[in-house]
Amino acid sequence: MTTQPIIESGMTFGLDPEGHCFHIEKSQTYQDIQEGVKIAELLLLHPPNSPKVWIIEAKSSSPRPETQPGFDDFIEEIREKLTNGLNLCMATCLKRHATWTELPSLFQTLDL
Repeated sequence: MTTQPIIESGMTFGLDPEGHCFHIEKSQTYQDIQEGVKIAELLLLHPPNSPKVWIIEAKSSSPRPETQPGFDDFIEEIREKLTNGLNLCMATCLKRHATWTELPSLFQTLDL
């Protein structure tokens, strides 16, 4: 989707070869269904020219389990975002959304 930097939580992502990064959080596919659906920031084919898809959720900090109340809620929110990112990636790659063409061609041709 982009070779432009994606800045989330003070970190820079997306400086990968063209077509290897998909900013799923800003995609039209997600925008069409976003109400009540939490999602990770981006999908990354990594290493390049590999069928491995990384689902990236950027957080500048996280609570420590032994010192923070709400740690289980934090982990549940991350799990939900990663699960939704995987499900939306799969559904879009399988052309279950009319907006599937916004995926970079490398994602469109993943051997699922």
